[in-house]
Amino acid sequence: MARRRRINETPAKARGEAGLTLVELLVVLSILAFAVSVIVLNAPPSRPPAQAAAERFAARLQTAFDAAVIDGAAYRLEALPFEYRVLRYGDGDWTPIVRETIAAEENGVLFRVEVTEAAADNALALNGATRPQARGEEQPVVVSIDPFAGGAAINAYFESRRGDWIVAMTPAGAVSVSRQ
Repeated sequence: MARRRRINETPAKARGEAGLTLVELLVVLSILAFAVSVIVLNAPPSRPPAQAAAERFAARLQTAFDAAVIDGAAYRLEALPFEYRVLRYGDGDWTPIVRETIAAEENGVLFRVEVTEAAADNALALNGATRPQARGEEQPVVVSIDPFAGGAAINAYFESRRGDWIVAMTPAGAVSVSRQ
C-alpha cells in the first residue's frame, strides 16, 4: 500500500514559505544589541548645563586649593555675574590660571558667587571692594584660596530652568556640589 502524502505535510520550502532558523535569529539580535550599545555608550550625558558648570567650577576650585597646598603660592577667585577667574600670585603679579565665561544666552545658566557669613564683609574690606549696587557696575567678588591662613567660605549658585546647583567651599577647602 502506497502511502499518500497530505497537503499539510509537505515541507516548508516546497510550499514556498521562508523562515529563519534559531541561529539566524540569534545573530540578528546580537547585531542589534551591539549597535544599540554603541549608540548608548557614545551618546553625550544628559546632565543639565547648570550641573555641568557647577561640577566644572567645583573641580577648578579644588584644583586651585590643592595647588596652593603643593606649591605654597597664593591663589584667589574673582567672580563676576557671568565669568570667573582663578589667579595665582607669583613674581609680584596675579596671573590667570583659569578663566571661564558662563554663557547665559547659550545654555540659560545664571551664575553668582557669595562670600558667606561675616567673612563676606571682611573679604570685601580687604580687597577694597564694596557690595555691588547696580548691574553693569558690579565689582568682582574676590576670595582668597589660602589653605594655611584659612580662606573665606563661599557659595556659588548655578541656576537654570532644568535645576539649580550650589557649590560650597569651606575655609578649610572642602568643596561640595549639591542640588538646591
